[in-house]
This record gives sequence, C-alpha cells and structure tokens, in this order.
Amino acid sequence: MESTLSMLNTTVLHDVNDTITCYLLPPQNYCTTREKFLEILKEYTFPTPMEWLFALLHIAVFVVGTIGNLLVCFVVWRSRHMQTVTNLFIVNLAVADFLVFVTCQPPTVLQNITETWFLGRLFCKIAIFFQNLCVSSSVLTLCAISVERYYAICRPLKAKITSRKVGIAIAFIWMIGIIVALPNLLFMEIENTYADIDHLLVYCGMSLDPNLEMIYQLFIVLSTYLVPVFIMGVFYSIVSIHLWSAAAPGAQARNPRCNGHHSPIDAQLLSRRKVAKMLIAIVVIFFICYLPIHLLFIARYSGLLKEEDENHPLLPVSFLFSHWLCYFNNAINPVIYNFMSVKFRDEFRSVFSCSSPPQGRLYPSGTWTRNKFNDARSENSRFVKSSDL
Repeated sequence: MESTLSMLNTTVLHDVNDTITCYLLPPQNYCTTREKFLEILKEYTFPTPMEWLFALLHIAVFVVGTIGNLLVCFVVWRSRHMQTVTNLFIVNLAVADFLVFVTCQPPTVLQNITETWFLGRLFCKIAIFFQNLCVSSSVLTLCAISVERYYAICRPLKAKITSRKVGIAIAFIWMIGIIVALPNLLFMEIENTYADIDHLLVYCGMSLDPNLEMIYQLFIVLSTYLVPVFIMGVFYSIVSIHLWSAAAPGAQARNPRCNGHHSPIDAQLLSRRKVAKMLIAIVVIFFICYLPIHLLFIARYSGLLKEEDENHPLLPVSFLFSHWLCYFNNAINPVIYNFMSVKFRDEFRSVFSCSSPPQGRLYPSGTWTRNKFNDARSENSRFVKSSDL
C-alpha cells in the first residue's frame, strides 16, 4: 500500500524542562513533546466509523472467500466426475484466491484502516509479494480458462487438452506470477513518517525511484488487467458467437422414447451455454471490481492526481472501497459457481448434508456419466462425454 503522507523532517526546539518537537500532521503543525504527540497520533490512526464499516465488510468477504474457495477445492477433489479440465483451472483459481485472503488481506487491510504497517520489514516484502503473485496467477488462470473453452468448443479436434497439459499450464502460470511479483520481494521497504516514531504511521511501500515505480505500476495494470481483459474478451466473444449461432436446442431429431426431453446433443449445447455464461460473468465481475483501483493507480502515478488532491475527504474512502472490491472479487467466484453451475451447487449441498453427490443427473463431464433424463425408472439411459463443468 502507498503512504498517504510523505517523509517529514522535524524541527527540534530545546526547552528547560523537556524537548519540544514540531511535527507536521496535515493540515497543521504540532509543536509539542513526543509523548503528547503520540497521543495525537493514536487518536489520528484510530479507525473512524467509516473505516469500522469497511473493516466489517472485509471480515464478511474474508469468511465467504476462505470458506467458499476451500469448498471449491474440496468438492473437486472429492468427486471424480468434477475433475474436468476446466475445473482443474478453477481449483487453481480458488487456491490463488484463498492465499490472497490468508496471507495478504489481514495486514493490508490493517494498514489501510490505521495507516500503519505493524508487521515489520520481512513480512512487508512477503505479504505484498504474495498478493501480487496470487492476483497475477488468478488473472492468468482466467485467461487460460478462456483459451481452454475456445479449443474445447470451437476447435475440439485441433488440440486435446489433457490433465498433464493443464499441470504444465498451471506451473507456467505461477512462474509468470513470480516474475511479475518479484520486484515487490526485492524493493518493498517500511518507511517511517517521523524519524523518532517507529510504530505509528509506518508504511510498507516501494523503495524504487519514483519514475521506475511508475513504470512498474503501469506494467502491473497492463499485465494483470488490460491485456488479460482483452484476451478474455476476444476468446469469449468467439465462443459466444459459436454457441449461440449453433442450432437451437430442440432442432435436433428427438428420440420419441425420451418423452420430449432434449437429445444428448441438445443437452450438451445447453450445458456449454450455461458454462459460458458463468465464465463470462466471472470475467465481467473481475473487470468491474478491479477497474476502480487501477484507475486510481493510473491517476496517482501519471500525475493526474495532484498532491493537493491527496487531502480530499473522498479520496481515502475511494481507496478503501476500491481495495475492498478487489477482495470482494476473490470471494464472489464460489458464489457464482453455486448460482450458475448445477454440478457445483449439487456438490456444495452434498457436502453440507453429509451425503453422497447426487446421482442420475445429466452431467456432461470429462468422464462417462449416466443420463436418466431425471427419471430414475427410465429404461432409456444414455451416456454423454464432454469436457464441460
């Protein structure tokens, strides 16, 4: 996180009884003893009602995000029919989001609310490194899912994506994430606002030259936001055109013994459309949630946000809200799976009910699954194979 106050010099005046120090705490100077100024700082850094509200919002997304992403990993591990190519990528996305919550959210939120980094130099480097690593891995995983969906739906004969290829892709994703986040491990340092006070208004920030820091931040915006959004937009546009220009469900010849239900081909088309809608929803929410923070960073590092604007009362709230939106994005994906994926919804329910996963539903997946057309007594069982969710 960035320091909202620059490093300030202090002027020391000697009094017969004590040392009087003049501290600048915008918008005014305080010429007083260190002990009295510490009391002023404690009051200054104590959360406001608005900051307490954001703290509660962060606690809510932390609970939803950690439990939800753990559940995603668990249900895919628990059920063999859930272990499809797309779901393996989704598990990687859930792991990255989970790591963001447990390693990055608590200390960075604490700094945002109290304007103080309490965890020292080493954890300053590690926490921000992991935050950028996990965010980069999440975004690259979303890109990989869009490419996989393109090949699975539009070019099924061009390249067969195996579990081994998925493993290689995931390893490659994390390697790129390490490279993108490495400057944080090398150059993050803690900075004291006041030379003689080392536990309040201490910030964890980049120690790079301002011009180099601006270049790096713009690189982050391009590599983890603009370029991935463009890639996902292109591939999902092609996938959507392909799916929705296909024959409408029901146009295929139906088996008269199926009592008017969709044929397996129609059912697969419907399933893939639902999957596409779910994945597009994830991308759209990612685009919306990360837009404010990137706009603020671009404004700050490009000079559009002037120094006098830093004291505007709406700016701290804007930063708090934009950071909260990023964590909200990491927490919302499992909720989307629950609402938009029948398979995930049934698996989540089976976990909470301590029962076996539901059987007999038409589940196009990477393994052969039985389709009883919602009738356990039907004699017209079929088998369908697909790489959908």
